[in-house]
Amino acid sequence: MGVDFDFHIHTVFSDGSMSFEELLTALKRAGLSKCGITDHFETGLPHSVAVSEANYMDLFNRFKKEAGNSGIEVFLGGETGLGPDGLMLPTGAPPFDFLIASVHRVNGRHKSESDYWREYRTYIERGIEKGGFQILGHVEGYLPTAPLGANGGTFDERREIERYYAAKYLTLDWYASIAPTLVKSGVAVEIHEMSSSPRLEVIDLLQRKGVRFSYGTDSHGPEQLMKREFITRVLNCTRLNEADIFKPEKRRGGARCTR
Repeated sequence: MGVDFDFHIHTVFSDGSMSFEELLTALKRAGLSKCGITDHFETGLPHSVAVSEANYMDLFNRFKKEAGNSGIEVFLGGETGLGPDGLMLPTGAPPFDFLIASVHRVNGRHKSESDYWREYRTYIERGIEKGGFQILGHVEGYLPTAPLGANGGTFDERREIERYYAAKYLTLDWYASIAPTLVKSGVAVEIHEMSSSPRLEVIDLLQRKGVRFSYGTDSHGPEQLMKREFITRVLNCTRLNEADIFKPEKRRGGARCTR
């Protein structure tokens, strides 16, 4: 299976470094034929998109047309947060083709580390039950570890910390327990290039349970769009095939992205 698609990309309008013009150049260089722009739209997140919906859509539609002229199919995605009450979408969000929901923070005080990760899991469990999104984002990557005082000094150190917490608190039994709800809701689990997550054994288990997957680099700069190391390892080490992969569809009649 060739991987010429990427459904997790940020621009300068949230916390990315690329303008739409720079992104188009990077997409061509990366050889992508399909992509999803997924800027942050999340209540209370400092780097959530701040421009008006009309302004953002005008710029996006121009970019989409130019990309189409270059043979690249572009979808309008978004990334929002999952909190105790579900999605954290602000008012005035655009009409997404698809939506990624990720836990970026865990609210409140907690008696123990175990309580903290129990709440993290609860956000995910409630979120997939409520629905309204298509992709569960970086479930084992970019974890909200700062409140635990476990930031790590480098990118690689932070990833190592995340792997420790994932193995301890996001067990295979837990994934098996949420798999039926993922299947029923149609929510895909993201294969996240930048954090090389989730673990291969998680992907294997969920695939055997009938869960689908999405793939995204979570690119914030042009060099990240070139990365394919983790997805290559996934395809070499698991039974994942084309039928297991989520691909967005164009929205019908401009309806907002809901299930």
